[in-house]
Amino acid sequence: MKAILGCTPLLAAAAVAGGVVVHDRLVLGVDYYPEQWPLERMVEDMRSIKEDLGANTIRVGEFMWSALEPFDGTFNFTLLDLIVDNAEAAGLNVMLGTPTATMPAWLATDHGAEVLRQGPDSPEGYVGAFAGFGGRRQYSFCSDIYRAYASRITAAVADRCDSNSYRADKSPPPLYPPF
Repeated sequence: MKAILGCTPLLAAAAVAGGVVVHDRLVLGVDYYPEQWPLERMVEDMRSIKEDLGANTIRVGEFMWSALEPFDGTFNFTLLDLIVDNAEAAGLNVMLGTPTATMPAWLATDHGAEVLRQGPDSPEGYVGAFAGFGGRRQYSFCSDIYRAYASRITAAVADRCDSNSYRADKSPPPLYPPF
């Protein structure tokens, strides 16, 4: 059975960075973004993470929205499935983050000012300018449109996990020691 350890990005980051005990075992892992590397390297990367580094978990997904939904409403889980299959073959667990850290270009193009962050976080400072597309976290949490699309991709990934025989642990893992 394929294993996906699901939790919020904050808990995932804490777990991977801090070696948190989850379900009676120590999680030691790395962030892995194969969408930024040639796919031919994936098998060797997974082997190296497991054998050379000694890790047992990879964290993926936070920046995959454009790969998982290349066009509005069109979902493609080929890359995610490939990552999970290769991780499983290498003996690695997968901690899957929500793919919402960067929105796809089509969302910014179609909805522009309705989804882009405005205000003091923009490069122009406090003048109310909109952040340009292309960086991390350039979206507005206050946008109902952004939240609807983010909810949709998150639900699609969760449905994929359920329908593709992934074991989805939908409750956040306990953190020791508690914050």
